[in-house]
Amino acid sequence: MTYLGWAYAGPWPASTHRRWLDRAAELTVEFDSSAERLNLAGNRAAALLMLGEEEAWDVVAGLPVDGATSAERLDVARIHANVGTGALIWGRYADADKHLAVAMHLAETEQASRLRHNVRLEQANLLWLTGRWDGLAEQSAALADADRDRPAHYLGSIRLAARLAAAAGRRRAAEEQFRLVLAESARLGAADDTMEAAAALAKLWLTDGNSGRALQITNEPMDTVRRKGIWIWATDLVPARIEAHLAAGDLKAATRLGDQFARGLRGRTAPAPRAALAGCRALLLAAAGDHARAATAHDRAARAWSALPRPYDAALARERQAEALIAQGQLEPGRALLAAQYEQLFRLGARGDADRVAQRLREHGVEVPRLWRGGRRGYGDQLSPRELDVVQLVVAGKTNREISRILAKSPATVDQQLRAAMRKLKVTSRTALAVKAVEAGVFAEEDSLDDPS
Repeated sequence: MTYLGWAYAGPWPASTHRRWLDRAAELTVEFDSSAERLNLAGNRAAALLMLGEEEAWDVVAGLPVDGATSAERLDVARIHANVGTGALIWGRYADADKHLAVAMHLAETEQASRLRHNVRLEQANLLWLTGRWDGLAEQSAALADADRDRPAHYLGSIRLAARLAAAAGRRRAAEEQFRLVLAESARLGAADDTMEAAAALAKLWLTDGNSGRALQITNEPMDTVRRKGIWIWATDLVPARIEAHLAAGDLKAATRLGDQFARGLRGRTAPAPRAALAGCRALLLAAAGDHARAATAHDRAARAWSALPRPYDAALARERQAEALIAQGQLEPGRALLAAQYEQLFRLGARGDADRVAQRLREHGVEVPRLWRGGRRGYGDQLSPRELDVVQLVVAGKTNREISRILAKSPATVDQQLRAAMRKLKVTSRTALAVKAVEAGVFAEEDSLDDPS
């Protein structure tokens, strides 16, 4: 019965799912088994979170953090993993961290490898959202390789890689990966997983000035949100859709969608969708030409994102605030704020966004400083770590397609890194590259750097 309460269990609206969950709760008193009561409570808590119901947190508060038997510990681990996922959707990242830690501890205790992989993926998503990106690309690739036999989890790893590629300005790789996530999520019936991918593609196409394509790609996910009435799923989707309407010159449609989003979140405290709503209101004010109020609204959105914390989105909101300040004639404060976001985005690892902001600064007559990201270095004629990964697989006899799947990279990215390695080693074929790499001892050198002995 609780299965029918899960938001993705069918095409029904949230109210129908909620009725099934309420009926399941009424049956709890009839269960003699503590294991059955735990299972029902845990499933109900996670399902309520997916619906955006505040009551979920009351149920979560009563959940145990351990079990008396191996079976109970595995059930508790699964429940806390699901609660962690729900907390990520809400934007309650401290709660997500806590519940995922409980799940990981129990999964490791019981040596539940698949559950450990699930939790690691959600912990990686938490690192992305909270701006802790160092080493995340490598972690994403490792997760993709481990989860290759489970399509839904593999797609989660690819989505993480796509986010990083988009932020870094690797446009083609990001587009290919988000397309894969969107198509396969739709095929698997994972409607909630189509939202972010569609929004990300829309944003990429909006940079090309293609509002029609951006609207088209978000049509079906937007219909799903409206039909089901689950607006906490729309944190990424609605802002992208509003931007597409505005780019198409349809302020009325954009305003109507913003009003629907506000009504859908009424009475709900989920911080991430509420921060997104604040950003939508700022976009609408800017489109209406009210730059003073838009600057204030973008400031409000940036503060909301920072409180989560979600520094990438906060920096993007500050960038918009700076543009609104400049548009209303406050040139110096606007330029200073824009310059601060350039440095913030650069150091975060969002080089694509940093390059865009740098271009805007130059257009406003501001000299852009040359920044050095801590922990990174230029490699000159040396192979970079990512190029080494590709070359090592070439030596192992892998094709570009196989390398692409193993490293969770687009074929274009693999080809680019392969060509860079060939250029650095002064060869013109894959065979010559493999021979030269082995002869040059590049892998032995890499091993010696990693081995403290």
